[in-house]
Amino acid sequence: MRGKRIYLLLFFFFLIVFLLLVFRNFLKKFREREMILKRLELEKIIKTDTTFYVLKRGETIASLLSRIPFLTPELRKNVLDGLSLCGLDFNALKEGESCFLCRKGEILLSFTYCQNEERIFQIFFPQGVAMPYQRKEVKTERVKGKIASSLYESILRIGEKGELAVRFAEILEWDIDFWSDVQTEDSFQILVEKIYVDSKPVRYGKIYLVNYSGKIGNFYGINFNGNYYDREGKSLRRAFLKSPLRYSYISSYFSRARFHPILRVIRPHRGVDYVAPTGTPVSALGAGTVTFAGWRGGYGKLVVIRHPNGYVTKYGHLSRIRKGIYPGKNVRQGELIGYVGATGLATGPHLHFEVLKDNSWVNPLKLSSPPQEPVPPESMAHFIAFRDSLLKLVER
Repeated sequence: MRGKRIYLLLFFFFLIVFLLLVFRNFLKKFREREMILKRLELEKIIKTDTTFYVLKRGETIASLLSRIPFLTPELRKNVLDGLSLCGLDFNALKEGESCFLCRKGEILLSFTYCQNEERIFQIFFPQGVAMPYQRKEVKTERVKGKIASSLYESILRIGEKGELAVRFAEILEWDIDFWSDVQTEDSFQILVEKIYVDSKPVRYGKIYLVNYSGKIGNFYGINFNGNYYDREGKSLRRAFLKSPLRYSYISSYFSRARFHPILRVIRPHRGVDYVAPTGTPVSALGAGTVTFAGWRGGYGKLVVIRHPNGYVTKYGHLSRIRKGIYPGKNVRQGELIGYVGATGLATGPHLHFEVLKDNSWVNPLKLSSPPQEPVPPESMAHFIAFRDSLLKLVER
């Protein structure tokens, strides 16, 4: 009898264990099935259709929305109101800007308008809440390096864009000729704003400070109230640029007696020859009035500009003169007036550049150009405090 009880207990024990195992396996499969069903249902819910539209020439945002067949008048109004809340300027829209809509069937889920890589707006429905789609961040960063060949190539080599090199050169162009004055192992640094969208750099903002240090000297440009000054508060802007070309080299200097390579006689060379490829832009050294623009003998195609205080500049051997440059035309400092060439008596493409003061030739490389107005006395204390705060960032 006792033996039967033992067998029965063992039987029920193993039965219970078996049933527990079977139920456990069933429960596991049931949960897996539930998870699969939930995932499929979720995928079904979030699966959307995306439709793209592009703004046509002369089209308004309202007319673009009217082309979208499933947008009701109420939805169009919500989109316009949302874009307005985001700060979209409806009068500044350009051809080629795009928008896209995400929808599930006939239900609109979101509307996104893309002006550029920085200004992207998204409106969610049915809530109708408008908000910027991308996060914009502005960082002030220090960029520094050494000259390997040219300023432009050296800035590209450290991972920055060529635009930064151009802006750097424009700030110091009254003091440095970035072809002839730049030497290997010279150093540069820039304190610049970088605009990031979704953690990706998209463009540069303000340049607060530039510094170039080398054999030519140690030069600073400090941005104060929109103008650039040196460390003492003197304006970097002068009546004349350092050179009419941004990138070139000098093949022939100002001389009272130079052997002319074509005429093969010794005669004065009353200017400076800047060698550069044909088509290189030539800029006005300073503000003034064009008095001649055309062909003149050995000069070839020539532009002559009269400046204040008795100064005249001449730009010879041009391949062509920019359209709109004619006698009587007022030009700004740095304005494009023509392109390097080899017209007239020239052995190769270069700019022959002359400067006259009161009808007498002067050496362009020794041209004295006083700076413009310095920091006003009433602002000097603020300038010094601002300057010192920037210098701490670049001299640490």
